[in-house]
Amino acid sequence: LNNSLGSVYRRMGRLDLAKQHLDREIQLGGNVAGAYSNLAQLYYATKQYSELKEIAAGPETRNFVPVEIRRFLALREGRYVDYVREALAFRGTTAYGVLGAGLVLGVWFLYFQRIDGLKPKRLRYSGLILAGAMIFSCFSVPLYDAFAFGLHPNDTYQKDLLYYVLVVGLIEESLKVLPVLLVLWLTRAIDRPVDYIIYGSISALGFAFMENLLPGAAWRPGTISTRA
Repeated sequence: LNNSLGSVYRRMGRLDLAKQHLDREIQLGGNVAGAYSNLAQLYYATKQYSELKEIAAGPETRNFVPVEIRRFLALREGRYVDYVREALAFRGTTAYGVLGAGLVLGVWFLYFQRIDGLKPKRLRYSGLILAGAMIFSCFSVPLYDAFAFGLHPNDTYQKDLLYYVLVVGLIEESLKVLPVLLVLWLTRAIDRPVDYIIYGSISALGFAFMENLLPGAAWRPGTISTRA
């Protein structure tokens, strides 16, 4: 209850009341993870970086701090290795998650190869585009942080719309099209309209594979079918 009240008051801008309820939630031992997460967001919004650093540095509390705030602190403190580790965020990937993501990739990759007949040339360039999309996907999070322009999700409806269109959408779709453009410019692999559809879809598939690795610990048969 106190965590929920603290979250509501934080969003309303009544920060003293928000902190009071969040501290109370921690004292009671209730939804401690949620309370620390809301406290971290409160400190981040009000630029109380010393208090924020204290939560992020605690071995029992750091995982409650939203990952985008941990990335911000790593950059602010010059911990670039930690920033890269947080940006890639594959530490939670499990063998089960890799298997599920691999099955999704394999089924769709074979499907795209069968469109318009199996061709060795297409298979070769499809592999290059797939690998390129996986590599380029790793640049998405640093680009979010570089070009967010003060926009963050879960702020207001208007800011959320701008964030997901101008930051997430523009960055992700630009990264997905880059491997296709490189193959288009450097080779003669794309010579028919259907090639744009196939190679573009394969590039998106490589990007999706990397995204599917992130929720590895939560992968279950239902998750696999839904994300597939």
